[in-house]
Amino acid sequence: MIFSVLGNVFSVRIIGNKTHGDLAEIALTEYINQFVSGYSAKHTGKEKFRAKEFEEDIRITETDTKEEIPISIKTYGFGPLQLSTNKDGSMFSLLQKEIGRRGTGDLAKIKEILSNKTFKDFSAVNVLPLIYNEKEMKFKVIVFDLQKAYASVKKIKFFPPRKIGRKKTFPIYKFFDNKNNYIFEVRYGDAKANALQRGM
Repeated sequence: MIFSVLGNVFSVRIIGNKTHGDLAEIALTEYINQFVSGYSAKHTGKEKFRAKEFEEDIRITETDTKEEIPISIKTYGFGPLQLSTNKDGSMFSLLQKEIGRRGTGDLAKIKEILSNKTFKDFSAVNVLPLIYNEKEMKFKVIVFDLQKAYASVKKIKFFPPRKIGRKKTFPIYKFFDNKNNYIFEVRYGDAKANALQRGM
């Protein structure tokens, strides 16, 4: 059932990329309400003025315990998997203030940054990425372990804007582990940036 629900949602990518993301939020909410016993779901993605406490699309409630689980649905084809749009640009601003253009390998400083409210608040949201391969007409559901990602960070590097052809990129902070493997990045995000040019 879930494969047929998501298969139908992803087929809408043919019409437009934006539409299928909204459909996935609604379809998964209804799927949980009808077929997942012990849980109820509310679609919070389009609440008035998007004034939500967390960056979430669905809020699931366990019927017995009344525990609430916020979920952010991300639907992508290929390209970077954006975990958070961080609308207020607080992640990038914090990094600018704390380490500037130097970057850092100071583990105490890294821990302090990732424990800051702007990064800690995001860890309260469960990100559910749904990836669609249009050529093969297949999709997969990915789980991103944010706690593991945060715990693995041993180095943060700053990458200034550069020119690629006519386009100028925005500055980026990249996070690496002790073997210099890329984990994630935080992109610049002021008023001039679009949704993919900001956040994590």
